[in-house]
Amino acid sequence: MKIHFSLRQPPGLRHLMHTALAVSIILLAPGCTDEVKRGTAPDINEPEGSLVGYIGCKMFSSIEPTDVYPVGGYTCAVYDYDGSGVLTLEHINAEFNCCQDLIYAVITIKNDTIGIAESEDPVGGLCDCMCLFDLNFEITDLPPGVYFIKFDVPYNSWMSRGEEPLEFTADLRAAISDTFCVGRMGYPYPVEPEAEIIEYTGCKPPADTRGPLESAAASDCLEYSYDGYGHLELVHVNAGFNCCPTTIGGAIDITGFSITILENEVLDNPCHCLCLFDVVYGIFITRPGEYTVTVKGLYLGEGDEPIETVLDLNAATSGTVCVDRHNYPW
Repeated sequence: MKIHFSLRQPPGLRHLMHTALAVSIILLAPGCTDEVKRGTAPDINEPEGSLVGYIGCKMFSSIEPTDVYPVGGYTCAVYDYDGSGVLTLEHINAEFNCCQDLIYAVITIKNDTIGIAESEDPVGGLCDCMCLFDLNFEITDLPPGVYFIKFDVPYNSWMSRGEEPLEFTADLRAAISDTFCVGRMGYPYPVEPEAEIIEYTGCKPPADTRGPLESAAASDCLEYSYDGYGHLELVHVNAGFNCCPTTIGGAIDITGFSITILENEVLDNPCHCLCLFDVVYGIFITRPGEYTVTVKGLYLGEGDEPIETVLDLNAATSGTVCVDRHNYPW
């Protein structure tokens, strides 16, 4: 005898088994939710910039010759990027009214363009004078890239003179420090070249009188150094003067592209001897170009010519020019 039978699940039990199977599938995929979280793009901060400080009003006569930035005749952007998001900018020689209470700046960053709009709040209204300030900015969360940086300044007299705006392209794809300058020829920037004697040393003992070229005879030399932004330093090495001058001086004439130094001395009680000095001259030029520099020293022998050379001051340069002297005190 055969007995046929079948085992049928109650409808409720079948539903519970399906539900358990679905739960098991989810549990068999551990960390699925964590993977989704880990794949989510992190929040990216938008670049922000601000004015963090400024100094001024700068007067040309109070600025030391050792300053590494241009004194006048130029307005510059000195920038430093750390390669990972922080850009610092310094606007050198920004033009504002003399009566300053507050200086403001609005920095906008759109795509690859950085705009810096400067403004001012003079104390009790405007004064009848202008002067120069140095402004410091900082931009954070700036991704590496190539950016066009432009400054919008409150006074645009440079436009009427046909001068260039302060704007440039900076490659910030890696850490970099650099300077960009444009010339300014009108007030409050100096419109006339300036020159002065910075210092002199001597009387030098014979062991120190050989020139930089280490020639057998003492050399009469002119060392020059130009920073590319208007500062020219001239050092007359082994200049002949009286052994005990009260003062060493020099009349400096700058006419066109010619610089002439006529050295002199003041003697209250002159000694009966001559010796050699090093005299340092600081000259600020307002126009780049090729300059003929002539130094006419004292006590040259018969037939001796002054030191004369042509310097290309269209860019930073340095060097030494020497002539041999065979008469006393060389």
